Amino acid sequence: MLLKNIGNVVVSTAHRLGFWTRRKSPELLIIGSIITAAASVILAAKATTHVEKIVKPANDKIKVIHDKMNDDSKLASGEYSIAECRKELVGVYSKTGWELTKLYGPSALAFSLSVISLLGSHKIMKGRNVALAAMYTTLENGYKGYRERVRAKIGETAEKEIFRNIYPEETLITETDKKGNEKEVTKNIKTAHMDPDSDYGYLFDSSNPDWNRNGRLNIDYLLGKEKYLNQRLIAQGYLFLYDVYNELGIEPGFIGEKKLQASKVVGWIYDPEDPERDNYISFDLADAMGNLTDDAMEMLRQGERNVWLEFNPDGDILTGSNGKKTFMKYAKI
Repeated sequence: MLLKNIGNVVVSTAHRLGFWTRRKSPELLIIGSIITAAASVILAAKATTHVEKIVKPANDKIKVIHDKMNDDSKLASGEYSIAECRKELVGVYSKTGWELTKLYGPSALAFSLSVISLLGSHKIMKGRNVALAAMYTTLENGYKGYRERVRAKIGETAEKEIFRNIYPEETLITETDKKGNEKEVTKNIKTAHMDPDSDYGYLFDSSNPDWNRNGRLNIDYLLGKEKYLNQRLIAQGYLFLYDVYNELGIEPGFIGEKKLQASKVVGWIYDPEDPERDNYISFDLADAMGNLTDDAMEMLRQGERNVWLEFNPDGDILTGSNGKKTFMKYAKI
């Protein structure tokens, strides 16, 4: 019984060690690459100290052979011929080359192992990135399908209110009466509350340096930015969500670290021949013709000044997952 328990512990430990090795294999290969590269340099330096012992005798022999080849009298007497001298030179060069190969062989082998380890690490990481991209695509498709089913069940308006975390909140707004006098009043206005880790949306509010107390001016400003970004998309052939965040002056702390990292992979590709692409960047404030959406109009009617932006990226354009082309295909360099 004791031996059986010991055996189980050994097997379990072996499996855990094997899993750890597999999980850490890219890092282990990089470490191995660094060690073998260092060993290659050390071995090469050590070998160099012995080069003189091989090269000097070889140079002496080559000099003797060249002297013989330049001695016309001995060549004329037939003591030796040019062909024999050349054969001797080939022998000296071959032997010297072989000796140098043996001398630097360990260093070359260590360098080769370093390169192989580095390429192996790259291959593993590339495979994992492809797997992550496939997982992202699966989750993205499932998430979109879920939202569509919820819309069909409870209605588009209710679904958006849940997704954007919209609920009434006391808000101080400025109203103008018939005589043109402005006064501040408090009203219960439905307001979106952004979760930093939810989707790719962004709440354009007072935390943004370009925010204005006038809701209409905020929408006009954002539509202007949207138009400019679409021009960049057409000119470049691609655009990352990170570029959009940056253009809007969004501080990383207001969108969350995970969303910021994802924005450097997710984006748009402009390809009018691809019917599956929108081929334009949308903030979900207006349609392609510039007409405001119902949500934007309702926001203005309520006097809401904060604007919820819901972007429409194509998805992962960096790895080209799910059969999609990567941004390099469209980059205009």
